Amino acid sequence: MQRKNQTYVIAVDLGGTNLRVGLLGPQYKIIRREVLKTKVFIKKENLIFAVIESVAGLIRHSNLKKRDIAGVGLGLPGPVDNKRGIVHFFPNIPGWKE
Repeated sequence: MQRKNQTYVIAVDLGGTNLRVGLLGPQYKIIRREVLKTKVFIKKENLIFAVIESVAGLIRHSNLKKRDIAGVGLGLPGPVDNKRGIVHFFPNIPGWKE
């Protein structure tokens, strides 16, 4: 799938209803995507693991390497401390704190 000099990015949208993860190629065209129900992840650790696994799966199933990904963008529904790497809380995802 990979062509020389192409840039790929990963987009993650973590919402109260769905976790959406997409692999975007040139001109930000969606090449692959995955949608999971957020509410099935009772513990925040399981939700974090689902994000990691979804990203890794999109890369793997597209025959790409980590080095082929220019970046990952995260859409999160709560206040973030990017210096400390902490999401303080999600108003629409129960149980998430720090």
